[in-house]
Amino acid sequence: MASKLTFSFFLGLILLTFSSCKKEDPEPNELDPSVIDKSKTYLTNKQENELKNSVWYYYKALSIWEEIIPHSISQVANKNEDLNFIQNNYTQYFEKAESVLDYLKTLTKKHPNRKQEKDYDWYSILDRGNSVIHNVQGTMTSGLGLTVFYLQNNSNDNNKGLFIRSIDKGSSAHSANLQRGDQILSINGDTKIDYNNQFPKNNSTILDYLSLSSIRIKVKKQNGDILETDLNHKYYSSNPILTSKIINSNERKIGYFVLNSFASIRRGFSYSSFYYELQSLFNEFEINGINELVIDLRNNGGGDVETAEYLANRIAPANLTGSEMYTYEVNQFIKKWEWFNEEEFAPIKFNKIGS
Repeated sequence: MASKLTFSFFLGLILLTFSSCKKEDPEPNELDPSVIDKSKTYLTNKQENELKNSVWYYYKALSIWEEIIPHSISQVANKNEDLNFIQNNYTQYFEKAESVLDYLKTLTKKHPNRKQEKDYDWYSILDRGNSVIHNVQGTMTSGLGLTVFYLQNNSNDNNKGLFIRSIDKGSSAHSANLQRGDQILSINGDTKIDYNNQFPKNNSTILDYLSLSSIRIKVKKQNGDILETDLNHKYYSSNPILTSKIINSNERKIGYFVLNSFASIRRGFSYSSFYYELQSLFNEFEINGINELVIDLRNNGGGDVETAEYLANRIAPANLTGSEMYTYEVNQFIKKWEWFNEEEFAPIKFNKIGS
């Protein structure tokens, strides 16, 4: 969808990631999420209208699932006509741009060429305020500093509780001594934050809470203690390498590090400080002669493709140099339009770095 150096991929929402344990997510109920509710229109907010229309237009123009997105897009010269058509026929029925994006992502589950059960768009997000791109670029990030997910407490429970998945160092959540695994009992006094209450709303209530400038959160710690505290939105510097160490186990030396994002290894035409931190870490592993490597990506929110390439070239055996690492797939519009550059979307090959 963009050049190799600027394209970013995301493994989940930065602010909010949902997953489950033991119990499978229920099938959609009788209210088909791909059917637009046209009982109300939302046209009073001009700025939001423009954002809603743009989300729909560029999803159609750039995504790999464009075949199943309604309306036949015009040439670029008629973009304004397309945007008016999109608003009149689709986006006026959605209150927020996030709802438009959720709807379009739902449609991808019905793509006729889907090869696998989970081959649909999990990844696209709307980055209001550029907090995600700032994090990817290795600059200051902002927010409350926590991600959450749903877990089933026991096999006999037909519901799931809301738990903290990860905490960013330097954030308000970190200063409040919140930890991965803490169960969230209430947010701003609201206790209806469990899965069964939030699923029909597409978790919109939780998203709204985590987008606020401040919240009061009540959690149950893993030792059973109850903690109630205030969290505030703030800017903070977060190092993607959360921790690293060398583990000696019998005759093995295992290099281990936690990587919380694929932050960019470049800043303009120069390498970023994160690049040199990675270089230093791998040099340390090589000097100490590790023979196994574990990169912990459990809480990784995604990031810059070039960083993923760098890591792959660090990890891959030397005999893979010159072989294909990955390829791009683009839709018909990107292939037709003049700004499409074959070199930007050429297959990427391994080029081994280090030992």
